[in-house]
Amino acid sequence: TWNTDESATSRVEYGTNSDYGNFSAQNNTLSTSHSHTLSSLSSGTTYHYRVISSDAEGNTATSGNFTFTTTAAPDVVPPVISNTEASNTNPTGTVITWSTDEAASSLVQYGTTTSYGSDSVLNSTPLTSHSRTLSELDSNTTYQYRVVSSDAAGNTATSGNFTFTTTSVPDTIPPQLSKISANNLSDTTANIIWNTDEAATSLVEYGTTTEYDDSSELGSTLVTTHNRLLSSLSPDTTYHYRVISQDSAGNTRTSENFSFTTALAPDTTPPLLSEVSADNIIDTLAIITWRSNESANSRVEYGTDPTSYGSSTPLSSTLVTEHQLILSNLSSTEDYYYRVISEDAAGNATTSDGFTFTTADVPDTTPPNLLNINANNLTTTTTRITWNTNESATGRVEFGKTSAYGQSTLPNQSLSFMHEVILDELTPETLYHYRVESMDAAGNLRRSANQNFTTPSLPSDTTPPENIRDFTSSPGDQEITLEWQTPNDPDFVGVRIRFRNDRPPNNIDDGSHLTDLPGTPDTQGKFVHKDLKNGETYYYIAASYDAAGNIQEGITLSAKPSEDLSENKDESAGGGGCGIVLPRGGNTPGPGDAAGMLTMMGIMMFILLKKTLKTAMTSSVAK
Repeated sequence: TWNTDESATSRVEYGTNSDYGNFSAQNNTLSTSHSHTLSSLSSGTTYHYRVISSDAEGNTATSGNFTFTTTAAPDVVPPVISNTEASNTNPTGTVITWSTDEAASSLVQYGTTTSYGSDSVLNSTPLTSHSRTLSELDSNTTYQYRVVSSDAAGNTATSGNFTFTTTSVPDTIPPQLSKISANNLSDTTANIIWNTDEAATSLVEYGTTTEYDDSSELGSTLVTTHNRLLSSLSPDTTYHYRVISQDSAGNTRTSENFSFTTALAPDTTPPLLSEVSADNIIDTLAIITWRSNESANSRVEYGTDPTSYGSSTPLSSTLVTEHQLILSNLSSTEDYYYRVISEDAAGNATTSDGFTFTTADVPDTTPPNLLNINANNLTTTTTRITWNTNESATGRVEFGKTSAYGQSTLPNQSLSFMHEVILDELTPETLYHYRVESMDAAGNLRRSANQNFTTPSLPSDTTPPENIRDFTSSPGDQEITLEWQTPNDPDFVGVRIRFRNDRPPNNIDDGSHLTDLPGTPDTQGKFVHKDLKNGETYYYIAASYDAAGNIQEGITLSAKPSEDLSENKDESAGGGGCGIVLPRGGNTPGPGDAAGMLTMMGIMMFILLKKTLKTAMTSSVAK
């Protein structure tokens, strides 16, 4: 377009350079405002032009040179996407990168299926190198994704489908160790076994102190049941050990200290025999006695031939250190040769040198003398009868509540100079009559005159209270709450609790002392055991006791503390019975403790002496 100061015609000369070369159509209409449309031009091209106008008299004016540039052709081609990749993938995120052949925006569509469902944040800045970070993903999950880019003209390109998988959450929890024990102990070896809650390696550190100077061979195979052999150990030695397991992520757990004691070295030394003697020799009988320095069996070879002997007693398989065997059916006034043989529990045998004795020419018809007859009360129901004889003889006691006796012990057939018989199941505070008798090897019997003793009276209180009821546990995080109902007994004063973490306690004296908790009859009791290890089982025993110190055997249960309270429950319960013990732990049972404790100590001494002496008893009551 252009104007002239007078009416004139119009025409445009144009071209891609100042030589022009093209003309618009001539407009001969005379006008002062002129307009021409140039068509069929090339897009995105610079053109030179000038305008020409002529007035009615034919005067022509030509303008100077001007230029214009046609616009580019419309963009209808989407970007080309390449080099699509997921990198830096972790448990919750990844980075998606790609390239385009022209500047374009950046977007990622993603999801666990090809329906996608989620979009990244759109980056509208035109770029040819694209990067989008995806976050808040699920670990160890395969994701589908595609990338989308749009150019400035709005042309959009969408890639094909790709996938990536997030990594697992790093394992930072070490294995849990359980059921640790030392098995198959010998004098030089031990098997250490344990379990883990996940596959892990196996190692044992051990030594004679908790410094642990040695270690087993490493079991590098990842297993949940572990077994390590310790060898070249010293016999009869206490070893400390701990187990170590490492999982595939490198998390390591080391147990607390445990201990075991190796067995004694095999016994290869035969018994040492001494004091071999022939005693109580009569015309047809002799008693052979000897000592050994360790428990062993007994046998005698004998005869009139000093080299072959010819006869042997039956083997006495009882292992003793004081040996005594009777040779019978001998000939009078005969020289006999003998030797003794003893074999210990390990099978090591010793045969003595040869010895000799001569039988008498007349029979023995004199019974043994009975000396130092005495009765010693041990408990309210137990008495020990002792006496001596001037020659080796058997021993027996007749006894009863009258001088007619009515009861007797079984005869002790072992020939001895000193005799001891325990009478039990007696009635407290009762007068008993008794007499003793002994028979020598020749069958000569002597009975004592009548003797008597009186058993002591019973202690005032030996009955424990009823046990606690409704013993339950409520495990929590690193703690276990124990609750119970106390008995109705008016003399109930408290509850004792012990625990173990390897097995249930066998009785109320077994395990670690937890508490002596004072209480009143028929009330609710409670105790919280704190600072425990989650996942480890704790075994408890609880028993009620009275002011006199009489205590029940107890009731047991087990529980396992855990952060996950859904695991919390009572695992077992049981127990029962009664016993008598002295309360410990610093908590006294209640009023009158001094007198009660003296009574308890007396009862305990009676029970201890009864058990000890019954073990050593040489004869028992005939039923």
